[in-house]
Amino acid sequence: MRHRYSLIIGGFTLFLCQAVLSSAFAAAVCYEDQVLPPGLVCDNDNSKSADFSYGCKYLPERTVQVEVPCLQRWVNIVDKKESHSQACARVDLKPANIEGSTCASGELRPSTGSNWEGINYRFGRWGGLDYFGGYKIIFKRDWTDRGGKDEPDRFYEGGYYCYEGGKQDSDNTDRVVAYACGP
Repeated sequence: MRHRYSLIIGGFTLFLCQAVLSSAFAAAVCYEDQVLPPGLVCDNDNSKSADFSYGCKYLPERTVQVEVPCLQRWVNIVDKKESHSQACARVDLKPANIEGSTCASGELRPSTGSNWEGINYRFGRWGGLDYFGGYKIIFKRDWTDRGGKDEPDRFYEGGYYCYEGGKQDSDNTDRVVAYACGP
């Protein structure tokens, strides 16, 4: 009997914790301005009278804020070692994808999704616009490429790189410059 009672209490506690956590991290809410046309607005006093002089007033054209669904958007990084989840959390969003793409780089430059035109290609560009970004995010630590007999050693600073497959040469234009984030 004690075991069954403990399971019931434990299940209720888990349910309560989940409810509190899900309400604390609810999806982001976005707003937009909407223009309402002028018109007659009446109180609902359940009157069947056709007399509109009581409980009614004329409102001019006005602008109100309405709740709208938030869209996924591209969020620029602030540091080359900023992860997908860190970048999105910084703007109160969560990691997402835009038509399958999760990252943008100088070689994988999306032309779709909110804020695609605001992406800062701070590490350079190579090639033309790509309709999509990349979907493979790889973190690389700082590393040193030991030069050959007559070549000096080369130091590379690590960070996040964005790929979609193909060649992964880890040059600056492969670095993540933006992540897809959403509600």
